[in-house]
Amino acid sequence: MDLSEIKKEIEALDVPSQREMIGFLLSLQMRRDPEWRAELTRRLADRDPENWITLDDAEERLSRVG
Repeated sequence: MDLSEIKKEIEALDVPSQREMIGFLLSLQMRRDPEWRAELTRRLADRDPENWITLDDAEERLSRVG
């Protein structure tokens, strides 16, 4: 199974299953890349609203990725 087939299978999942897949992939990334984990942790702990993005901005950025 290639990546395009996997993407199609994930797209066909219901929303709760897609969220579970997102969580799985994030946890996998965190385990494999300590620098990425540290950066994600830093960003999540950031309390300065000047550094935040809106939900609309996040959705727009994600739509450009894939």
